[in-house]
Amino acid sequence: MNWVYNLVKKSEEDNLCIRTGCTTCGSSEFRTLLMIQSAKEAGIYNEKFNSLKLADLDKEQKKICITEICNSLAQPNNEIPSYAIRFILYEIYLNGCISIAEKILKDASAGIILASMQEHSRKLRAEREERALYESKEATAQRRKLKKEEKAKAHQERVQKYKKRGKMKN
Repeated sequence: MNWVYNLVKKSEEDNLCIRTGCTTCGSSEFRTLLMIQSAKEAGIYNEKFNSLKLADLDKEQKKICITEICNSLAQPNNEIPSYAIRFILYEIYLNGCISIAEKILKDASAGIILASMQEHSRKLRAEREERALYESKEATAQRRKLKKEEKAKAHQERVQKYKKRGKMKN
């Protein structure tokens, strides 16, 4: 059986948080268990790992653990819930090793989730850039200027209209 699947199921039974971006606990217990189990599966585990997360490992250890996690996610007939896969992929992304996940998961069901996460991220980035451009000092000043010009033009049209009606003196 898939060790990541077993870890997720055990975590659910133990009522551990597996929420991306949890501001209460940071899903720290699950993150630590994920790193410990991946180190055990990769054969690099030692006692000091018990209080660490992936971010605390050196670059080589991190790559080994993430490769082990991705190999587990890439197994066929993967029954790991999608929220857990998203959590794990986000953890991998935060640790700067998403390229490892892309290579290993490209043809797996977890790879589809990764691709949708990346597409979502691109859309959000584009929206933020568009909003930043819209809210820039230059764009705001330009909109104010145009609005002021439109108001002045509308005012002039009203003045001309009232002059034609004879209701206003020059």
